[in-house]
Amino acid sequence: MTTQIAAAVRRSAPPPTWREMRPGERVAALALYLLALGTHLLPEYGNHVVRQNPHLIPLVPLLFVGALVVRQRLRASSAGRVAVRLWQVVYYGLLAVYMAFLTYGLAVLDWWLPWVLMAWAPAAALWIRLGRGRWYLAAHILVVAPVFLLVARHTPAPAWTVGAVYVVYASLIGGAVAWPRVSRFVGGLPVVFLVAGTILYATLYARYQGVYPDRIPEITAQPGVRLVYDYREDADGKVGSHFMFAAKLGDGYLLGPHDPQEHFVYLSRANPAAPWNVEREHIWTRAGDMAVYDPADPNVAYVGGWGTLFKLATDPFRIVHRIEVGAGMLNTLALDADGRRLIASQDGGRTVWRFDLDNPTDVVESEAIPENLRLFDADVDGVRGRFYVNAMGLDGNVIFEGNLDTMRLTRSLALPDVHGWFFAVDPAARRAYVFGSFSGEMVTVDLEQWAEVRRTRLGSGIRNGTWDAKRGLLYISRYLNGEIIVYDPKDDAVIKKLEVGPVARHLSLTPDGDRLVVRTAAGIFEVDLEAALTRRSEKP
Repeated sequence: MTTQIAAAVRRSAPPPTWREMRPGERVAALALYLLALGTHLLPEYGNHVVRQNPHLIPLVPLLFVGALVVRQRLRASSAGRVAVRLWQVVYYGLLAVYMAFLTYGLAVLDWWLPWVLMAWAPAAALWIRLGRGRWYLAAHILVVAPVFLLVARHTPAPAWTVGAVYVVYASLIGGAVAWPRVSRFVGGLPVVFLVAGTILYATLYARYQGVYPDRIPEITAQPGVRLVYDYREDADGKVGSHFMFAAKLGDGYLLGPHDPQEHFVYLSRANPAAPWNVEREHIWTRAGDMAVYDPADPNVAYVGGWGTLFKLATDPFRIVHRIEVGAGMLNTLALDADGRRLIASQDGGRTVWRFDLDNPTDVVESEAIPENLRLFDADVDGVRGRFYVNAMGLDGNVIFEGNLDTMRLTRSLALPDVHGWFFAVDPAARRAYVFGSFSGEMVTVDLEQWAEVRRTRLGSGIRNGTWDAKRGLLYISRYLNGEIIVYDPKDDAVIKKLEVGPVARHLSLTPDGDRLVVRTAAGIFEVDLEAALTRRSEKP
């Protein structure tokens, strides 16, 4: 007991100043703060903000390093102590928010894991404060080791590199915590955030990037659902979340890679008597989230890329032409079939682009949405000459209507407390459906009244929807848990749910409108809608 009290006294002693610390101790202290911020916050921050404002890239780590270095000097005055506290509130607040996002993502997949971490984190903080660093290091390794095994089991070979990064992080954490002067200088809370965040992030990575061939039998046991692309039989070794989307093209399936460094699109052709035949075309950029078909030829499709729209064709698989524009990532596409015009949304940007399918030089950029919003999806009503934009801000989503001929915005509608990236438009009924991914609510907007008319609870993780004009139905994917919800707007009812495996990306109707193609972490599946929807037994 005396030893524990003495240890507690040593831990509660005033931390050393920056000047008193040796060079190695300074490196260890800085490593903890930069890892706690950079491991988890910066990837998310960079994904949504930095690519629009690249000059901010060095600002965040410099800000926190500078605050860490000068905080000892600030403690000399009461105003300085207040400044330190405010900085800590911001720092830990950012970490806590990101931890909440990670916990939400895991709760969708594994409800029990966040509760384990919530129970573990306070105990770890107390142990860091009162215990000995070497015992904490041993406890940390025991907790993190199963996560590394999970990453290795559920993800393809490149995930070992991710595991190696986490091993390095664990070593730095353990070394700093085992170093009494460093642990006093840093304190326990950043270490708790980093360890808990490492576990959450690695586990979510394993779930997100994993491959689940064991799910195939139960998925294909559902009426009308068949496997068309098995990652295990792919001679090219392309697996799981490698693909951003899958769409039918000719006698094969068009696949767009997720990896920003892989500048190809693929066409896979299934041959029952031979291995998979996978062809590829170099497009010099990452492909967007989806493809749309040329209204006159189902063997021709359009795919977005970074500042580029590609026209692809099969037999043979080739790029017919590419149209370059001064924009960021052209991510989602919408088609005015009658007017043969295509709308491409600039992911995370402020404008959309209109392309004339018969005149590649006729390219028009829309009026920009306000600076405090980021655009993620767009749709079109060619009959009335209107386009629609789904944008997100801190308070929720805002949808805009614009004139398809002039590409000017005409009106906007705020949807408070709705945060979602994608939406779908039914031009015939004049309805838009906005998917609140975090709340699990789908918001129905009447485009004639220009007002929200309904909120339907569909479950957390709803991501994007595909409108089936032929049947008057909406197909919505629950992204992480891999469920397709079939929704009938006429009755405001869910008439069917289909399990397709974790990480269900954009849903794509085949050119004839009778089948639905979806890429998940279990495989690529095609749903025969007539067979799958024969029995409508899930209406509440």
